[in-house]
Amino acid sequence: MKQSFILYLLIIISVFCLNLVSFAQQSDPQTTNNETKQGLIVGKAIYLGKPIYPKEARQNRIAGTVSVKITINENGKVIKAEAQTGDVSLRKAAEEAALQSKFTPTTLNGTPIQVTARISFNFTLSDDWEAIGAALSSIESGVAGKSYGQHSFDFNWLGFEEERTEFEDLRKDETTGGKANRAAILIKTIEEKLKIWNPTEYWLFKLGGVISKLINSAEKTGEAANFQKYLKDLKQIVKVAPADIPKERMEVLNEVVKYAAMDNLTTSDRSKIAKLLIESYNRKIQTK
Repeated sequence: MKQSFILYLLIIISVFCLNLVSFAQQSDPQTTNNETKQGLIVGKAIYLGKPIYPKEARQNRIAGTVSVKITINENGKVIKAEAQTGDVSLRKAAEEAALQSKFTPTTLNGTPIQVTARISFNFTLSDDWEAIGAALSSIESGVAGKSYGQHSFDFNWLGFEEERTEFEDLRKDETTGGKANRAAILIKTIEEKLKIWNPTEYWLFKLGGVISKLINSAEKTGEAANFQKYLKDLKQIVKVAPADIPKERMEVLNEVVKYAAMDNLTTSDRSKIAKLLIESYNRKIQTK
C-alpha cells in the first residue's frame, strides 16, 4: 500500500505592481508521523510558479497572503492545489502558480513518496511613482491632473510618509494660492530621495512629470511652443532611460521623441502624441 505523508513547507513568493519579484525560503519539515523522520529526504523547489496579479484585484488595491495546500507526486510534480486562506480575488492566481511549481522528489528510505505541503503567495502593491510625478506636475501647472486617469494614490509610500501627507493635503486643497510652489518643493524633495533610493523610480517620477505637461498642453490653444519644449525635455529623459524599462514602453517613447525634430506640429500631431503616451501607460498598468 502506497504511503502518503504530510510535510509542511514554507515557500514565500512576493509579487509587485511595476514587475514580478520572487524569492523562496524553505523551512525544516514537520511531519505528522514520527516514523517518517528517519530516512526522510525532503524535496527541494526546482521552479516556483509566478502568480499573475489579477487585474480586478490590482485595480481595487487588494493585496495580502494566500496560503495554498498542494499535493506533490512521486516525481515532484504538483498535481493538486487548493487555496485555503486569502482574499477570494487572489486565490485562483495563487492556485495556478502553485500548479506550475516543480520539486525534486521527496523520498523515504530511498523510495519516492507523494506528499502534501503548503505554499504562501504574498501579493503586494508597489508605488506608482510615474503617476505620482504626473499628478504633482499637474498641480504645479495649475491644472486638474487627470492626464493619467483617476488614481486613488493609496500607495505604501514607505520611507516617504511626510511626503505622502503633503501630497494628500495638496490634492484636497481646493484653493489655488501657493499650491504650485508647494508642489514644486515636494517634487524636488521626492526627486532627491528617489535618486538615492531607486534610480529607476526616480526616472519614472520625472517621466511622469514631463508626460503630464505634454498631455495637458496637447490640445490647448496657444500651447504649441510649450508643447514643443516639453517634447524636447522628454527626449532628454528618454536618452538616459534605465536598462530595466520594458522594451515595448521604450519603443513608444522613442517613436514620440522623433517629433521633437519637427517644427510647427499640428493639433492633430499633438493629439496623436498624447494618445500614444496615454495608451502606453495604460498598457503598462494592465500588464503589471
